[in-house]
Amino acid sequence: MKKLNQILPVAVFLLIAVLVIISSAWVPAIRGCHKINAKGNGVILSAPTEVVTVTEAEIIGGGLLHGTTRAEFTSPVTPDTFIGTLVFTTRQGTLEFEINNGQFIGTQFFATAVAIEGSGTGKLSGATGTLVLEGAVNPTNGSFTEDVTGEICFD
Repeated sequence: MKKLNQILPVAVFLLIAVLVIISSAWVPAIRGCHKINAKGNGVILSAPTEVVTVTEAEIIGGGLLHGTTRAEFTSPVTPDTFIGTLVFTTRQGTLEFEINNGQFIGTQFFATAVAIEGSGTGKLSGATGTLVLEGAVNPTNGSFTEDVTGEICFD
């Protein structure tokens, strides 16, 4: 009986420790809609003469989308318009967007990006939403800054 009284508190302590570790590792699913209001700093990686324009950017203050982007665009109609894909890579996972209405006005650009259904991975799995991208390109070095606003939703 004396041995049981010595082992019982240790066993209870170990059980509580295991439960605390398990419960802290469990993260509930992200639900509802989340506003995005971020800034981006990036660079155009491809040469101006290439058919596909490739960009990369760091997104700051994007909440769920805080991380990096990689985009590939083409100009199917005129040099002032563009379409393509935009992939956000974050600690949460990845999420891909489609852009069908990008427009350049001088060094300024504007586009609406719609999340591609089923493209999310990790905690971004199942995400839907729309983002608005507005920014400016520095033509001397190919860098750009942008504002990324919108909403990401989860069922």
